[in-house]
Amino acid sequence: MENFYLKVIYSHGHDRKHITHEFSRPDAFKDCQLDISQNGSQSNYVIRFPEGVMLHNIIIKIKYAFTSESRIFCNGYQSWSVSREYTIDEKTPDLTFLGKIINKRYALDRYNGQDRIKSRNKKGTFLSYTYTYIKETEYTGQIKLFGSLSERSGFTVYDIDSINNEIIIQKDCEGLESINKYMFSLYEDEGMYEEVFDRYFEACRQKKTESLLRTSFLKDKNKKYSGFTTWYNFYQDISQRKIYKNLYYYGEKNPAADIFQIDDGYQRFVGDWLDVDTGKFPVGMKKIASKIKSKNIIPGIWLAPFSAEKKSVLYKEHPDWIVKDNKNRPYKAGSNWSGFYALDIDNRNVKNYLKNVFDTVINDWGFTFLKLDFLYSACILPRNNKTRGQLMCEAMDFLNEISQGAILLGCGVPLGPAFWNVDFCRIGADISLEWDNKPYMRLAVRERVSTRNSVVNTVFRKHLDKRVFLNDPDVFMLRTDNCSMDYIEKSILGNINSAYGSLLFTSDEVEEYDENQDMQFMEIIQGMGRAEKEYIKDHVLVLEFKDRKITIPLKDNKKPGITYL
Repeated sequence: MENFYLKVIYSHGHDRKHITHEFSRPDAFKDCQLDISQNGSQSNYVIRFPEGVMLHNIIIKIKYAFTSESRIFCNGYQSWSVSREYTIDEKTPDLTFLGKIINKRYALDRYNGQDRIKSRNKKGTFLSYTYTYIKETEYTGQIKLFGSLSERSGFTVYDIDSINNEIIIQKDCEGLESINKYMFSLYEDEGMYEEVFDRYFEACRQKKTESLLRTSFLKDKNKKYSGFTTWYNFYQDISQRKIYKNLYYYGEKNPAADIFQIDDGYQRFVGDWLDVDTGKFPVGMKKIASKIKSKNIIPGIWLAPFSAEKKSVLYKEHPDWIVKDNKNRPYKAGSNWSGFYALDIDNRNVKNYLKNVFDTVINDWGFTFLKLDFLYSACILPRNNKTRGQLMCEAMDFLNEISQGAILLGCGVPLGPAFWNVDFCRIGADISLEWDNKPYMRLAVRERVSTRNSVVNTVFRKHLDKRVFLNDPDVFMLRTDNCSMDYIEKSILGNINSAYGSLLFTSDEVEEYDENQDMQFMEIIQGMGRAEKEYIKDHVLVLEFKDRKITIPLKDNKKPGITYL
């Protein structure tokens, strides 16, 4: 085990003093033993203690010879986090000092995992969650992949230091108390991109024994699903009239439509899912779902199952359901709506409440496609002698279990725990009505609403599609009203969603399309081929298709472009 280094940091319950042991091979100290077993590309680690300890950190260091041409893929913390390849002269982006203050003030840092493992914020240093890969040149199809086989033992972070030629693997162990044994498994492989990801995800699948695996949507490798969602045009300003109108016109424009999804705004408050705003929906949700089904379209609805806003009845009447911090104060999960808080998924009453909600929405109302959003709330804080990774894995298993065969779309979720627990998953940021949102948003929020970040993620998380779930790249827009993107930007969004995504949603009122928009719409929903070449050069993502070249600058909010060949 040449150049092997593992450090374990822990303390005893009766003595909070940190104890550190460093291993260069499997070995035993007086109160700590490390065993490692190899199985092909897998390494299984077991750390044992003679009595219960509080585990603080596990660190493994791997030597790696980076070059000036290396490309490093960094997977973000959750669905909305920027995930792409970086050149060696870049770094994982961090917020400015002012941005960090704003994050703390408005709980915006909750979206990014609150940076439990800090970025070095130096050129040539990067953070990647769950897995990472390295390419030696911009054009090569060969990669070297490092990955976790399960996040149930705690989130895995790859802290990449190309300056010192090191990959530092850290396990997020916070929350583990009184344990005698800690186990985790890592994976290392190299070869051609597609083949390596096939092998890696198969190894992950074999480790996943705790829940039903959702695989039915993975079988048809060419199928793309299309539909309408209310959010990116009407936002919360929805109504029965708008639903019926767009259901009719979208169905006319797209007779092969698969899904019509009602997003946020039908409920009075987030968390009170069965308290429908009857002013907006006087006939109730059951009749709405029936109307959608009458068009041979799957009815969909939005929920944020692990969240409750401050104005909700749930928050006011069930304070014991809310996750508390170490001072027993409700812990804010974000600033959307009236501010919202996380539900404790280990609370039996919370589980019973959600089971009833799902049963009503699916079996009474008749919605069989559920968009489940802001799912990171489930693991907002470690608790109950569980890591955040374990909480997130158990929460996703639970949603899978109670969904009773409904189709699930995950969103705002750390991706590893979502593997095979949802049928579709968002893999990028919400798109914005402009290319990269407002300047103050770029300053203050990394997991911000951003069309640029969305399309970049759609390209670089392509390896997930049809392997662990179907990729949802978010909506495309062709409309001219209520949209600040220009023709080129909207074309790029539609092209990339169509080429790399498997769920092609729009929120446009399609009856207002002109002849050119009609043609673009049909091209997008029928599916386009992926680029023949994808690479980063001079901080620009270049996609070379047969008939066009798309360029997307990755810095400084510069405009993208299309060159027709």
